[in-house]
Amino acid sequence: MGVIWVLADYRNGKFLPATIENLAFAQVLKDRTGHAVHLIVPGPADDAALESIRGYEADAIIVLDTDALTHFTPTAAISALNALAETEGRPDWILLVHTHRYYDFNPRLAVRFGAEPLTGITRVDWNDEGPVFFKEVFYGKFVVRMKPSGQGPFLVSFQPGTFSVDDARTGTGPEIRRFSIAPSETGRRTYIATHAPERKGVDLTTADIIVAVGRGIGKKENLALVEELADVLGAALGSSRPIVDAGWLPYEHQIGSSGVIVSPKLYIGIGISGAMQHTVGMKNSKVIVAINKDREAPIFKLAHYGIVEDLFKVVPALIKKAKELKEQGML
Repeated sequence: MGVIWVLADYRNGKFLPATIENLAFAQVLKDRTGHAVHLIVPGPADDAALESIRGYEADAIIVLDTDALTHFTPTAAISALNALAETEGRPDWILLVHTHRYYDFNPRLAVRFGAEPLTGITRVDWNDEGPVFFKEVFYGKFVVRMKPSGQGPFLVSFQPGTFSVDDARTGTGPEIRRFSIAPSETGRRTYIATHAPERKGVDLTTADIIVAVGRGIGKKENLALVEELADVLGAALGSSRPIVDAGWLPYEHQIGSSGVIVSPKLYIGIGISGAMQHTVGMKNSKVIVAINKDREAPIFKLAHYGIVEDLFKVVPALIKKAKELKEQGML
C-alpha cells in the first residue's frame, strides 16, 4: 500500500487551517488510490495541538520530534524527512501548503526525492486517470493545466483556500508516532528571533467574515464607516494595496499577491475595483459581495452578489440592518 504525506503547517502552538484543507484532499486521494494518509508534523508539537488535529481522519500522525526543528529551517526539515523515508519508505504523494515558509523548501524537497514540484495549485479536477491540477501564472492572466506522470513521488503544494476545512472528514483518532532523529544536515541558517506584527481583531487568514475596503473610500477619515460594519458583523478588516500604501491601514490588512491569501466564508468588498493583484488573494472566498458605483468594475465578474451604488449609501443601510438582526438574535 502506498503512502500520502501531508506536511503540516504548525506554528505558535497550532495547526494552520490550510493543513486541514490539504488533509481533506488527501482523504479524497486515498479513496481513489487506496494509499494511507500520514500527517507529518515538522518539529516538536505540544499534546493539545496534536489532540486538536487528531479528530480528523488519517492513518497516522508522525511528529519529527527533534530540537533542530523547533524553529523550522528547510535543510533540517528535508534531512529529517529523508531519514523518515529511509526508515519507513518513500511516499507516493507529498502534499504541502504554498506559503512563504515553504517557497524555497518545496523545490529543495522535490530535488531530494526526485519529484517534479507542482506548486501554487488553486484547483483540482478529476478524470479516469486521476487528478488534474491547475495553477494561475502572471497574476491570473493565464491558467496552467498539469497532470503528473510516472511513478512518483508527486509533490504538490496548494494555495490556502483551494479546499474547504469543512470537507475534511473526522475520524476516531489516528496513531501518533514521534520520530526522534537529529537531522544529518542543518544548513547555514541560524535562527535568531521571530518578530510578529501586532494584530488587532481576527487574523485575516483564519477569519470567517472579511470586510475589505479599497480606494473608493476616498479618505482615511471614512474608514470608520467600514470599521463599524466590520465590528457589527464580527468580521476582520481587510484592504486593497492602495489603502496600505497610503498609510491608512497597517500591512497585515492587505489582501492580494503582495499581501495575504484569504478564503473566508463571506467576503464583502467595499469600494474595491478588483485589480488582478487583489483578486488573486480573495477569489476563493465562499461568498463574495461587491459594492461599487462603477458597474464595469472587474470585481463584479467574481462576485456572487453585486451592488452598483454609492458605498456611502449602502454601508450605513447594511450597518442598520445588521444591528436590527443582532437585536432580534438572528446575527
